[in-house]
Amino acid sequence: TIAPTAEETIGLAIALMRKLPWGFEAVKRGEWTREKFYGRELRGRTLGIVGFGRLGSMVARYAKCFGMNVLACDPHVSGEIMERAGVQKATLRQVFKKADVVSIHVLLTAETHGLVKRRHFSDMKNSAYFINTARGELIDERALLDTLSKKRIAGAALDVLANEDPAGGHILKNPLVRYAKTHDNLFIVPHLGGAS
Repeated sequence: TIAPTAEETIGLAIALMRKLPWGFEAVKRGEWTREKFYGRELRGRTLGIVGFGRLGSMVARYAKCFGMNVLACDPHVSGEIMERAGVQKATLRQVFKKADVVSIHVLLTAETHGLVKRRHFSDMKNSAYFINTARGELIDERALLDTLSKKRIAGAALDVLANEDPAGGHILKNPLVRYAKTHDNLFIVPHLGGAS
C-alpha cells in the first residue's frame, strides 16, 4: 500500500490546493463560476513531510517531480540520507512553520499517539494546507477543527479519522465530518490510501 498512498497524498494535495471537490459540488448545483475556485499550484511550494520512511520518501520523490521543495522530519533518518534524496532535514516544529503543505506519514505507536498538537497547527502559515493519510490518532482532531473554523490555515484533506469503525459508525458524530458538510476548507475520504 506504499505506492497507492503516496499517489493519493499528491492527489489530495492537488485537489485541496486547486479546490476541485468544491468546484465539482458547484457544477452539481448547476453553477459554472470558476472565479470562485482559483487555487494554488504545487510548483515552487514547500512540502513538509512528517515521517521519512518508505512512504514519506516516495511522497518526496513525487513532490519533487511537481517542482516542490521538500523538507522532512524523522528522528530515525539522518540528514545525509535526506540530503541524497534532495530533501532538507528539519525538526517537527520547523516543518509546521516553514511548509506550505504538511503531510503526515508516521506509524501509530504509543510514542506517536497525539504527535501533532495544537501548537503545531498554530505554527502553520495562514496559507498552508494539512494532509493526513496515516492515522487519525496521530493528531489532535479538536485542534485541527478549531484551526480550520478560525481560518488559521487554508485547508485540510483527511483520509483517516480517529477511532475508525470499518462499518463507518465513527463518522456519525465526528465533529470534523459535521464541519466538512458546510465548509469549503476541509474534505475527508474514507481511508482510500491503499485502496487500489
